[in-house]
Amino acid sequence: DLLSGLGKPVGVAVSGGSVFVSDQANNNIVKASLSDLLSSAGTVTPTVVARIDSPDLMAADADGRLYTKCNRNGLCEIAQDGTISVLANDFQDARGVAIDAVHHVLYAVDRATPSSGTSYVRTFAIK
Repeated sequence: DLLSGLGKPVGVAVSGGSVFVSDQANNNIVKASLSDLLSSAGTVTPTVVARIDSPDLMAADADGRLYTKCNRNGLCEIAQDGTISVLANDFQDARGVAIDAVHHVLYAVDRATPSSGTSYVRTFAIK
């Protein structure tokens, strides 16, 4: 174990010298220094970057912005300073996210609910 204090870690992303983890049980996005993790003989206590309801899998862009599920039906962007912006709030069940840095596109899985029966991959233009 490298990080302490996590309830239910579900997503991880690396940007620059930082490792970010979404902790679904605690509704947090936490951050730890990659060099601290690699050099520590024990566990490292991460710092909270953002409080966000129901984060899930994450992706990080080249500028250190994070993208993850938020709230019940949302997809959010988290700036380096922890500011949260909702990109969409109409997902059935947001899941995996990936970034195409060359084309500045965020891909997000919108997983089917039992009543809808249809899953999608949605795209969003990013900075």
